[in-house]
Amino acid sequence: MILDYTSGKRSRIPRDDTDRKAIKQLALGQYGYAVNALYLKQTVRDELLQKVCRSINEECKELCSTKSPSVLRDVSPLGLKQFTETTHVAELATRAPLLYAVLSSAVGKNPTVKKDLDVQQPNTTSEQHTKIVPPISMAASILLKSRCPQMSAQAYRLSTVLWHSGAKKQVS
Repeated sequence: MILDYTSGKRSRIPRDDTDRKAIKQLALGQYGYAVNALYLKQTVRDELLQKVCRSINEECKELCSTKSPSVLRDVSPLGLKQFTETTHVAELATRAPLLYAVLSSAVGKNPTVKKDLDVQQPNTTSEQHTKIVPPISMAASILLKSRCPQMSAQAYRLSTVLWHSGAKKQVS
């Protein structure tokens, strides 16, 4: 393989078959195959995991920011009344796509298939919608509340529903 630097050309020999396959597939524009080949290497996996974790951390910082507050920050009576899990998940899908993809995968939904659940349609009542949205919303709100205590709209809403439903005892 010849690398063309501004200081001149250099010849490099790929270390193993995986590297050769990945380089060939990149040159041919077959990026999916190149990623699959490179994913077999533990060092690449570790680097990808670190990159994904940093990206999710940045997404969560943005969601917890007061400059552009999340729907989870609005604990006013009107905010709690208007809070819906669908709105929350739609916000996650737009503002934190990696976090949304991880949580969607955890509940068994392939996040690359956008037809499964249109989070932009709050009135969707499909069976898949009712199975997927609540756990994604609850998991995200618990994780974000542990990061930033002000992200508590879902917790307030749930405790209000429990209180008005007759729950009198707190179980520890």
